[in-house]
Amino acid sequence: MFIAVHGGAGNLSQKSDKEVRKILRTACQCAQAENDTSPRDVIQHVETAIKVLEDADVFNAGYGSNLTLSQTVECDASIMSARLQDFGAVGSLASVRNPIRVARELLGVNRVPDSLGRIQPMLLVGQGAQDFAQRFPDTIVPPESLITPKARELWLRWTNDGNDEVMQDTVGAIAFGKGDDGLLDGAAGVSSGGLLLKYPGRVGEAAIYGAGCWADMQNGIGILCSISGAGEYIMRAALAKSASEAVSKALQFDEDIHDALEQVFTSFCNNTKRRDPRRPNAGAIIMTSVEKEDDVQVRLWVVFTAASMSIAYKSPGMPKVKSEVLRHPNPTASDPSIYITAITLE
Repeated sequence: MFIAVHGGAGNLSQKSDKEVRKILRTACQCAQAENDTSPRDVIQHVETAIKVLEDADVFNAGYGSNLTLSQTVECDASIMSARLQDFGAVGSLASVRNPIRVARELLGVNRVPDSLGRIQPMLLVGQGAQDFAQRFPDTIVPPESLITPKARELWLRWTNDGNDEVMQDTVGAIAFGKGDDGLLDGAAGVSSGGLLLKYPGRVGEAAIYGAGCWADMQNGIGILCSISGAGEYIMRAALAKSASEAVSKALQFDEDIHDALEQVFTSFCNNTKRRDPRRPNAGAIIMTSVEKEDDVQVRLWVVFTAASMSIAYKSPGMPKVKSEVLRHPNPTASDPSIYITAITLE
């Protein structure tokens, strides 16, 4: 199985570097261990990886999420499969430690025809999402148990003096793997606590189709994408879908993927700055697979405009998980260059 995870595009301090990389490695390791015993459902492995990140208080997802204006935790999450392009998402969900679990359960419901002939939902928000989550009692927790001392302190600092510290954003995972039918499949997912001091009921890109994650596989080409950053602007750009389609087109016509990604993210930055003069904040991990005869070529792309982006990844040919924090060489420029790198996976 090929898997990659990210801890968000943001401004990770040097003192948090080691802890973040360790948790990202653990997320990959847990997904890989599960794949060794149950290799058929790549969606499950993406869910497993993201649950590890949601359980860690250093990320803005699940436990330790940013607090709303009302000092509560409300989370968004989504997950998507590549071969069938099934999608499940929840928004503004409270009292659930692992929102990605509920999103995945909704994806499962979406796959089953309704007995009354209704179109099954792929997104539930607020009370509707909460009612659906009640079907899975093991996911429900007291709302106050999701609030960490660090999240409370950050809320108080921003409320009192507008401190400009930036907390890590949406976490996510992407994975390719072969099932017992020998066919390659993939999945992508995201999870987020959303903006600090957001209005209760606000839904961000992590729950929106085409914005927070994307997965597609056709004509021997697979594309998986997981996004992080400024949700309102990412939703306007349908950034996960836009970036994935640009990469897919480049692969089909043997064009430069680096150039394709630079064009998409340059357009995102330019359109964002028309509305907001501050530095545009977005990042993505994108995994591509190209099937050629009996071989599959897999590559991981990382692109971001923020000061840093933390990632980890593992492939069958690697002896262990690799994790790193990528840092923008010029993080304070008013017209930010776009950091893009590619990693070949074997």
